[in-house]
Amino acid sequence: MEFKKQCIYEFGPFVLDSAQQVLLRDNKPLALTPKTYDALLVLVRNRGRLLSKAELMQALWPDSFVEESNLTVQISAVRKALGDQQSYIVTVPGRGYRFSVEVNERPEAHAAEFADDGPSRIRETAESGSREWATSGSLALHEVPKLDPVPARFLRPAYVSVLCGVVVVGFLLFLWLRPALPPPRIVSYTQLTDSGRVDVLSDVMTDGTRVFFAAHPPASKAQRLYQASVFDKETAEIPTSLTGFFLCDISPDHSQLLIGSSPEAPVDHPMWILSVLGGSPRRLADITGQDAEWTPDGKGFIYGRGTDVFLANSDGTGSRKLLTTPGFASGFRWSRDGRVFRFTVTNQTTSLNSIWEASSDGSHLHPLLSGWNDPSTETGWGDWAADGRYFIFASVHERKNEIWAIREKNDYLHKVPRGPVPLGIGPAQLIRPRLSVDGKRLFVISIQYRGNLFRFDAGSSQFVPFLVGLSAHRLSFSNDGKWMTYVTYPEGELWRSKADGTEKLRLTFTPIHADLPRWSPDGTRIVFMDKDGGRPGDIFMVSASGGDPRRLLPDGMSGDDPDWSPDGNSIAFGPQPTFPQVPTAAGGTTSPGAAIHILDLNTGRISDVPGSTGLYWPRWSPDGRRMAALSADTHQLKMFDMKMFDNGKRTWETLASGATLHNPLWSRDGKTLYFQDLGASGQPVYRLQIGSHCAATPRRTQRHFAH
Repeated sequence: MEFKKQCIYEFGPFVLDSAQQVLLRDNKPLALTPKTYDALLVLVRNRGRLLSKAELMQALWPDSFVEESNLTVQISAVRKALGDQQSYIVTVPGRGYRFSVEVNERPEAHAAEFADDGPSRIRETAESGSREWATSGSLALHEVPKLDPVPARFLRPAYVSVLCGVVVVGFLLFLWLRPALPPPRIVSYTQLTDSGRVDVLSDVMTDGTRVFFAAHPPASKAQRLYQASVFDKETAEIPTSLTGFFLCDISPDHSQLLIGSSPEAPVDHPMWILSVLGGSPRRLADITGQDAEWTPDGKGFIYGRGTDVFLANSDGTGSRKLLTTPGFASGFRWSRDGRVFRFTVTNQTTSLNSIWEASSDGSHLHPLLSGWNDPSTETGWGDWAADGRYFIFASVHERKNEIWAIREKNDYLHKVPRGPVPLGIGPAQLIRPRLSVDGKRLFVISIQYRGNLFRFDAGSSQFVPFLVGLSAHRLSFSNDGKWMTYVTYPEGELWRSKADGTEKLRLTFTPIHADLPRWSPDGTRIVFMDKDGGRPGDIFMVSASGGDPRRLLPDGMSGDDPDWSPDGNSIAFGPQPTFPQVPTAAGGTTSPGAAIHILDLNTGRISDVPGSTGLYWPRWSPDGRRMAALSADTHQLKMFDMKMFDNGKRTWETLASGATLHNPLWSRDGKTLYFQDLGASGQPVYRLQIGSHCAATPRRTQRHFAH
């Protein structure tokens, strides 16, 4: 084996010691990061030669994919350390860098590194006469001089106790002083698609060279299956007969996709198998559920149906229940060794998600991150690293949307974080992380939220921009039309202003995340709900001139969609949307047994609206005679007539039907009721003329609505 001597390089006032890995200036060490030191060493060793950027990046990051900007940062750091008074590093535009000053090189006497493999040999050290063995690895073993045997009379119990104490103290000091294990980080981002129509309710899959995902064609709610190349970002549609589906998993051999159809259904989705090349899907026996995934060996499937988790053979036969969960189970992920699996449990009351874990046989069911997030907002749509050392997942923590990593294996030479660590905040909200086959890339869906406001111009029958530059939604105008309140998007801050956007005043602050504000009839107060703050589903009231919001509901009760009675003395509110949710802005479905309530602001008494079980989103007519509401499945708009109730009739009249009805609103004179169908083509807005007898057919106010 040949030895390449470690050297000391001298140039200008600097000394670069490659054995000690230190840069000295006037015999004083300079602080360099390890990567900056490596960059300087490569340049010095190749002094006088032009090094291309590709050569430098390969030398500094041999096993990683990084952007060219990382090299620029390190070159800049080297120049800063050297002062660059003599132009040590010359930049050749478009080609690379050259270390251009004269360097005096002399060998380091006490260190050597291995240049290549070869037979082991023994060499004598002239100064001491001891022997040093060189092996084929990077570890050198030195012979230790033999010590004279210690007489037995000195090994008394007292000395043994002291020795044991020293060992214990040394071990504890090692545990205390050992360095922390640096967490994994996201170092760069590359955008693969730019259509803005990727389906966020479908997972993403990869076979190493391609990413598979579902997306919506322009002006359509149907799904299409696409693939994007990891290398050239080319996107192509994969032909399939399914038009309504979501991706669940890719087979272990990367040849087939597992797909659930009918995404509009609450829970029981038929499962299909489709070739990654497209074509006709094959039904997976009679299996239905919220989500499914192949077992690591590809010989079976795990899937969730309601609160039960099942395991079936690869052809869908032999299904057996593994366990029952405290909520709806989905987002299954197997560990690399197949010993455990993780999944998302969605609370049926609050719709909040948490990650749970169980053994492969269904035993040892437990929450993974109990107490880390309160309330829980993480999801199991994550992935294990290729070596199994980390589990990656997405979560909202302390109001930040981030990708997190949990260390799975101990490292006895380093301190390991006990809880999740963030990988780095991305350019937007990142969801549904999926690691590449080699574990070096992370594929995610990036969501960038913005609320653009429009108003309907009756003269042109078109929607035109309103308050351009303000990202907001949930507008509500005072009865006199002079004031408005809105919620910033996506921050969830409640503001009020004049109708032209002037005289703005912020009304809520963290941790409240406001939603669905409504002006009181006299224009002095605003009622709204807290979407996901300290207690999701709380209803608050705040003065239009500012001040502390007042919570209206008692402990243990939640609500949604508050609205004022015409006299301003009561608040009508619906049940909080719960899982299963329909993926629309209507907020999903509600618990079938829930009803619409009325809160008396003077007495605090809460009563139910007769016959309102299974309804939500109440809206009181200006004269107080009628109340409109939506059915739990968002397919029907209904109305309750107080006068008919006084006459002994307790029924709700169906005014309209549709795919996904949303946000009924009364005109100021109470003669017209407006609503939108988010599930219909173009998401049209309708109006109903309300008289002594309601019109049977609503009329469109426009053909299409642009987001």
